[in-house]
Amino acid sequence: MGQKTGRPRVADLRNLTLVKEELIAYHDCHCECGCYEQDLKRAGGAALAFLRRYVAAHPRDLSAPDPRQKPALVLDVDETALSNWEYIRRTDFAFSRVEYLAWEREMRATAIRPTFELFQFAKGQGVATIFITGRTESEREWTAKDLESAGYLGWTLLVMRQADSPKPAAEFKSAEQKKLRAQGYLIVENVGDQASDLAGDPALRSFKLPNPFYLVR
Repeated sequence: MGQKTGRPRVADLRNLTLVKEELIAYHDCHCECGCYEQDLKRAGGAALAFLRRYVAAHPRDLSAPDPRQKPALVLDVDETALSNWEYIRRTDFAFSRVEYLAWEREMRATAIRPTFELFQFAKGQGVATIFITGRTESEREWTAKDLESAGYLGWTLLVMRQADSPKPAAEFKSAEQKKLRAQGYLIVENVGDQASDLAGDPALRSFKLPNPFYLVR
């Protein structure tokens, strides 16, 4: 008998072209039957509802001139605050570092509407708005302009990967969240599209937006 390798058999694998077609259909459809836009609205709506309840229950925390803990909303950037769908389709779901940086320089990513509404509400209520992204420090100028052109104005912090940051995304995000706590922030919500965005999450609540288009560990 041959040894089991743990690898899937060819018969169990799905054709890549068909998978891509299904992803495009999921993103582009607009019905109530399970589409990307509707799934975004459900997840983003739940995040907004939770933040509304927190704000209503903790008015003193938000109005104090020097609060012991500063309430904060933590957001990922790509496929959480900004949509890179145009780039994803342009490259047929492939990733090229060179092409991706060129896309960033175009600064054409669009706001993901439920996240933008959450950001606007948090900012209006005095909740700190903090982006933590796996983009590197060398990409700060493009990232800031991209966020601003999409309407994200007046955020509190934009935290980016440094040369000495942990390479796994989950470790990097978790470490940065711990730093925020040490700086006196209470992370009320953490919102991302990857499980690695929420790993080691010290937030009161975390919300994951749908993203079947790529995986970041």
